[in-house]
Amino acid sequence: MGTSTSTSGLKLLQVQKKPLVIHSVDGEIIGSILLQNDSDSKVRLKSMPITAPELKTRTQEPVSEARLFGKLYPNERGDIAFNIPIDPTTPPGTYKANFAVGGATQDVEVVVIEHLDMEVMPDSIVIQVTKEKNHQVDKSFKFINLGNTDVTINGAWPFSLQSHQDMDVVLLNLLQNSCNEKRGSKDDGSTRELICNMVNKYPKQGKIDFTKGVTVKAGEEVDINSTIHLPDDMQTNMHYFAAVDVFGANILFDIYSLS
Repeated sequence: MGTSTSTSGLKLLQVQKKPLVIHSVDGEIIGSILLQNDSDSKVRLKSMPITAPELKTRTQEPVSEARLFGKLYPNERGDIAFNIPIDPTTPPGTYKANFAVGGATQDVEVVVIEHLDMEVMPDSIVIQVTKEKNHQVDKSFKFINLGNTDVTINGAWPFSLQSHQDMDVVLLNLLQNSCNEKRGSKDDGSTRELICNMVNKYPKQGKIDFTKGVTVKAGEEVDINSTIHLPDDMQTNMHYFAAVDVFGANILFDIYSLS
């Protein structure tokens, strides 16, 4: 018994009158199909033809085949997994396609799911402020839309500031209380008081403002101007950090409040 990679001896089983519905997430169509090997050879399954006139590959070529994973011995049938890489910026929607195997054709509906995938450059910035200046900082960011949906970036996005020094003190205090509890001592409430004091002395939220509003189309990258607003009541000689999530793109702020 030989081994073949040809699909000429395969039969498509359970052909449905209604289109077979399969889904695409993040640029890949994944599904399975029931096939039977009517040949005298073992078939190592690698691909099968597909017609999908509205879908493109990641290199912008027409989608023409599905990759198969499995093997079938003579007269064996099996539910064979397949995947079809497509352009990840394909807009959400339903696309018509069909498989043709062994003289039978199965109509297919490919449902492309919306997904957001945004990157930003730079993704971290350092800011130095004093009581008198730099509480408003103008900064340009490059947003790269790797998803399949146009995204409009506008308005103000708030963020909360935290201090490395305060977090270190709280952590040390928690560890000390844990050690004391093992020795039979109880927490005297100092940890709770420390945390409350830390929260109360935190400044108000900052924000990053994209006032003009810019749409970043799927597959494109756009430079967008912003203004970063920092609170006026930050303590001097403190190191703060913050983060803001803009449609999945994280921007980290490393802020030094100087005297």
